[in-house]
Amino acid sequence: MKQEAHFPTILGLVLLIASIIGTVYLTSQRTTLSPKASGDCQPANIKVTNLTSATFDLSFTTSSLCLATLKVNDNTYQNKFSGSSLIHYFQISNLTENTEYKYSIIAGGQTFADTGYQIKTPGSISSSSSSIAWGRVYNKDGKTPTTSGIIYLNIPEAEELSSLINSQGYWNISLANISVPSNIEESITVLSSDGSSTQVKNQTSSHSPVGDIIIGQNTINPISKTTVLENNLLLTVTPYSSNEPFDIFNPKDNDTIFSQKPEFFGKAPSDSQIKIKVESPVVIDDLINSSSDGQWQWTPSSDLSVGDHTITVTAIDPTTQKETTIIRHFTVLASENNPEFTASGSATIIITPTIGAATTDTIVTPTQMPNTTITSSPTPPVTGNLFPTSLLFVIPLLAISLSLYLLK
Repeated sequence: MKQEAHFPTILGLVLLIASIIGTVYLTSQRTTLSPKASGDCQPANIKVTNLTSATFDLSFTTSSLCLATLKVNDNTYQNKFSGSSLIHYFQISNLTENTEYKYSIIAGGQTFADTGYQIKTPGSISSSSSSIAWGRVYNKDGKTPTTSGIIYLNIPEAEELSSLINSQGYWNISLANISVPSNIEESITVLSSDGSSTQVKNQTSSHSPVGDIIIGQNTINPISKTTVLENNLLLTVTPYSSNEPFDIFNPKDNDTIFSQKPEFFGKAPSDSQIKIKVESPVVIDDLINSSSDGQWQWTPSSDLSVGDHTITVTAIDPTTQKETTIIRHFTVLASENNPEFTASGSATIIITPTIGAATTDTIVTPTQMPNTTITSSPTPPVTGNLFPTSLLFVIPLLAISLSLYLLK
């Protein structure tokens, strides 16, 4: 009589049970080990600002702290915020006018690309003015300046502008290449380093300076304001605080400026004398006074030559007669109105101190480009290859087939 094969039957049952348990385990692992972090680093709120024929700035947010870089064609650009961050800001330069560029974002170790990730630079447009919008941002307490963040300026019928906030809470944006309507409402948004945003309304007639912005408040802070009479007009200004040092806002040291008649400005004690000396092939000396709110600004009477320059600014305190001097080095590049002009596009460069270990201090201001469409539709993050998914089906089928064969 033929003896039954009990061992294969038992082995078949064991393999059948093991295959069921393995299928459940692999399925749960596929759910829990799916790279969830990739979605957290997916770029959101992508903005292209400060667009010129040779430059643009790009910024976005992520829902988690992520390291990010930007690739434009074959060139890689570093984030202006060092280390992992929730907000990301890149400055792209040395572009060619009337040229289309594709970009991709590398965040959290993944590459995000899409057909909408592209932009076309406009043709060259001459600067229309030297006006600047600037101001200061304070933390929620209204007393301490915020030390990092991004400012977005939206003026009706103009390209969106942006600027980094420096370590003292100041920001400045050149309006040289756009047409600013007089006395209409504009929107200013502060994007804080924690990813939160604060939006305020302002009048285009109040750019120098814009009132203090306090994080979390939707109105410009009126507390630090004072009303003064100047040229028979009532003006609202931010008074100079004696505990703030004398400073030059523009230019910063080793600046590059695309204007042969730049505007220099800063702060000093109220109603103090300001001695200015520009050393170049032709030395320029001048003497001005700061205003009652401690602001000063100066533009040379004639064009500066192309090349390296040194500016020495000395403030004389009207009370103590103490002199404080700051020396800055800057370089003037050729403008379009100069025969030496060789650049592919025109832009006025305004310098703002960077946040953290920034790679460069240059913030390039935009040229208006009407009828330009910029689209950005992020591609969903790649979650992995198909091999683990295939195993979910192949291994259980093989195990069940073997179990049934042994049982038979």
